[in-house]
Amino acid sequence: MPDTTLFQWGLLTELLESYTIASNTVNTAEISQDVISTAFIESVTLTQILGNSSQKEVYTIKANSPISKTTITEEGNILKLLINNAYINTAAYNLSGILAGEFSGVYHAIENNSELSFKLSSTDIKYAIDLSEDKYTMTVTLYPNYVNTIAAGRKNGEEFVAITAMEDISVTLTESGNYLMLQLPFTVNGVGNNNTESSSLEGVKAVSVTGINDYTTNITIEKSEAYTYRVDRNKNTYTVFLTKSFDSGNSGETETNTENALQFKLPEGVTFSDITTEDRYRYYQNKIAILLPGDQTQFYDENPVTVSAGVVQDVTVSYVGNQTEIVIVTSKLQGFKLSETNNGVSVKLGDPRDIYQNIVLLDPGHGGNAAGATRTLKGVKIMEKDLNQQILYNLAKEYFNAPDSPVKVYYTRYGDEVRYSNTTTENYDRAAQAKRIGADLYVSLHMNSNTKTSPVGTEVYYNSKNNKANGSGLTSKRLGEMLQTALVQNLGTVNRGVKDKSLIVTRENSVPAVLIELGFMSNPQELALLNDPVFQEKAAKTIYDTICQVFEEYPTGR
Repeated sequence: MPDTTLFQWGLLTELLESYTIASNTVNTAEISQDVISTAFIESVTLTQILGNSSQKEVYTIKANSPISKTTITEEGNILKLLINNAYINTAAYNLSGILAGEFSGVYHAIENNSELSFKLSSTDIKYAIDLSEDKYTMTVTLYPNYVNTIAAGRKNGEEFVAITAMEDISVTLTESGNYLMLQLPFTVNGVGNNNTESSSLEGVKAVSVTGINDYTTNITIEKSEAYTYRVDRNKNTYTVFLTKSFDSGNSGETETNTENALQFKLPEGVTFSDITTEDRYRYYQNKIAILLPGDQTQFYDENPVTVSAGVVQDVTVSYVGNQTEIVIVTSKLQGFKLSETNNGVSVKLGDPRDIYQNIVLLDPGHGGNAAGATRTLKGVKIMEKDLNQQILYNLAKEYFNAPDSPVKVYYTRYGDEVRYSNTTTENYDRAAQAKRIGADLYVSLHMNSNTKTSPVGTEVYYNSKNNKANGSGLTSKRLGEMLQTALVQNLGTVNRGVKDKSLIVTRENSVPAVLIELGFMSNPQELALLNDPVFQEKAAKTIYDTICQVFEEYPTGR
């Protein structure tokens, strides 16, 4: 089919001025204004909130004398202003803004400077820092992101819907039937409310865009049932590609009839027990790998894998690392089960809840530009995100992925990665993953920290808003109690109890969900313990054993 453009919606004329100002803004790095006297920072207030009439947010810093040299830096989504020769009462509070909420001010007596920190809603927010003529007032102006173009069409045999923004784009994508719903937080709908009345494309049936408030853009794509999608992110462009589902034509079975989705023969000398598997599911791909020893590529050239389900988009056979990989790409997340047959191996595919009796989603807290707590141990920088990953993924997965494990595990992250640069958006997405994969439980692992070095111990959080008993009678609180008891007994840490706290990943979840604070990185002795390989292995094994115990006491009934 020839390349074609279905539509292209561009920036609204009435937004051109505000968009130009925002896009031309260069994030301020320094204000050079040395003064001898010490300025007292009297107030930090929100003076203009983001709205349809302003398209910006302004915070005002007032002092009793001229403000000195100010250095501006970013650490993740924290905007920091270091003001020389300035004093501020150490405090933390919420400014109740949209683009920035939490604020903290800290005075450093030795250096005689003050550090003002604004927690931004997104790392994509642009900012400008200005001083008044008399130097007594400093303003921090924040600008949201903008969607400036949405286009749809066909290119190189694939249909697409492409969204372009002013800055790097953050998107939350959810599915409902044949509808793909994209939400862009802290992003102005620069193209206005639009929808396609008709479509000349096969895969893209309709597209609509709305601004549900002055700072969130919603885009809905209706696709044909016969088409699957993939997503490509390239800085400020987010593209949804739609492709017609792979169909081998071998049996005519439907996507939902996947009892014998694939069949393949075994080469001479390879037995069923030699086969291992890897679930290579990620938020951006649905892949299953079947691994056989040796180079068997010629055998499978002569004896191809047979596909009998429309949910399978592609199958490749390759020789990698002294083993043969049969990699299956599916249009959506699939559970899988291998069975030995007279002719070789049959692979059953299906909804994970139809395949697995017990499913847990594990969340190694933080990741990417969100390091979490950071401390130094014997001259080495220790980051919370790395401890979480080491215990809950690197070590615990060996137990969960063992052949005799009764629990199927999925992860919110598989490496030092995040899906969204905005921490709030990322956490909402992690909570939503439980429903998307059909999990029965959600367990998040974090490390604690405090401004003091004395606090120690383990505690587990749940949220009373997500504490209703599931079909097995399990509540989030009970899950927390079982984990807390086992961790304290097996690790010998101080018992700080199970606590009700409003955290996104526990509050916004659809299944019993808890967050473990394993120990305090701010305590030198406990930091050494958290970094100890023997302690880490014991913690991973305890979490695995306890989750298995939870499913024994509260069976899913599947």
